[in-house]
Amino acid sequence: MIKNLIAFVLLIALISSCGESGSKEKYVKGYKTIAHKSSNAQKPNVGEYVFFNLDIYDDKGTVIDSSPRNDEMPVMQIVAEEDIPDKSNPVIAIMGDMAIGDSLSLYIPIDSIPNPPPSMIGSEHIEYVIEMVKIMTEEEFAEAAKKRQEEQAARLQIAMAEAPKILAGIEVTLKDYLDGKNVGEVKEGSDGLKIIIVEPGEGPTANAGQYVSVSYAGYLEDLSSFDNSYNRGTPYKLALGQGSVIKGWDEGLVYLNEGAKAILDIPSALGYGAAGSPPRIPADSRLLFFVEMTEIN
Repeated sequence: MIKNLIAFVLLIALISSCGESGSKEKYVKGYKTIAHKSSNAQKPNVGEYVFFNLDIYDDKGTVIDSSPRNDEMPVMQIVAEEDIPDKSNPVIAIMGDMAIGDSLSLYIPIDSIPNPPPSMIGSEHIEYVIEMVKIMTEEEFAEAAKKRQEEQAARLQIAMAEAPKILAGIEVTLKDYLDGKNVGEVKEGSDGLKIIIVEPGEGPTANAGQYVSVSYAGYLEDLSSFDNSYNRGTPYKLALGQGSVIKGWDEGLVYLNEGAKAILDIPSALGYGAAGSPPRIPADSRLLFFVEMTEIN
């Protein structure tokens, strides 16, 4: 998974113009583009911010990455043509000529991308499917950012106040589990991984490649705590199945749907192994995580 989607999109500014021209050559000279939906709706002005959905596919049509479909979707500010850092940047050039609701595919030869991520290696090209969602003026963007910060601060204050009570309940559940009591349905993963569904959620389970938000508390086998998201007041966000977290998380979280609460009983081999994670996690530690799948995108 690309760790920072926007950063990678802007990295394409390093790419020199090449490839086959397509049905939308007016957008970007030298790049194949295919319009899926085109309208005469509002287009952005210089200085305005555009919000868009972005899906990235390899040349076999397999999804490599997808942007979040919520308030954290990618955003880019439109700049004047003479101010574009690299005139051959296809993404920047496209954004200024798309209207709200427009969508298209942009094809970029893999050999023109410097240091491509491992998920792209082996493909002749990658396909960006871009959909323009909304446009904000600079004033609207600043006001929305201020409002979002205020809302986040309020949620943070409430969450941190509730954290001690939540953690106390989690520790009781974990103790019951270690004492052999039935705290939920047990599912068996690979290499000794156990997923105990304490409370089921709703809807489909998460899939590798999706973005998820997870509230969690991590403990060693003696129930000493080494980390949790509750004291920080915000869930942890990640892309599943891309190696950005320990294997026990990547493999265990796909058993959960939105709203589900579970224990991940993770053997050392799927955690931090012989190296541990000093100073809080010793070598060869079995890990117990209480997790709540708060959102799946």
